[in-house]
Formats: sequence, C-alpha cells, structure tokens
Amino acid sequence: RSVWYPRYDDSGQMTAQVFGESAEVQADGSITVTGFKMELFTDGVTDVRIIAEECVYRPQEGKASSESNVVVERENVVISGRGFKWDSQNHIVEIHENTRVVLRNIRELANEPETR
Repeated sequence: RSVWYPRYDDSGQMTAQVFGESAEVQADGSITVTGFKMELFTDGVTDVRIIAEECVYRPQEGKASSESNVVVERENVVISGRGFKWDSQNHIVEIHENTRVVLRNIRELANEPETR
C-alpha cells in the first residue's frame, strides 16, 4: 500500500519526503520502495523531485540508491537516466548511465529578453 516517510532537520523543519506505492523494510533498516518519489525542500518549498521505479532508501543514513530508471526534476531542468545515488550530507544526486538533460525555459536561464 502507499507509504510516506518524512525527513526533518534538527529544528523540526521538513527537508525531504519519500512516497511510494509499497515498501518493504529490510533487516539492516533500509527500505525497498516501489514507485519511489522523493521531494527535497529548500526553505519549506519543494526544490527537487526524484522519481524511480524502485529504490533502496536508508533513512538513518540519509541516502537513497537505485538501479532502475530515474527522473530528477528541478525548476528549469529535467535529468533522466538509469541508476542513481542520493546523499543528504553533500546534497548530491548522481545518475549512473544513459543520462539525458533537458533544459526548460532556457531564455529565463540565459536572462535574455523574449523575442517574438
């Protein structure tokens, strides 16, 4: 059934939340999540979304990893590929292979006036 795992900083502010269609807790404390979706927050606002078919989430370590297809979305960029690692300590998402980057609203990124 559907699952939800929030993550909070020392001040009690939510820094991330994990959703899934189903989950299985492993003996080592990791959680295998099917239909994985993670939202990372900056100042209480969703900053990054990570979506994968299946993922191993390690809440005590603040890490997640997968060998399945993955999509990482941020305001003006969508990165997709196969396999990833996320580490909350260094705020890095690594995509392992078949990486594709799509920039959205490129004019805003380049700070150029729109022409018609």
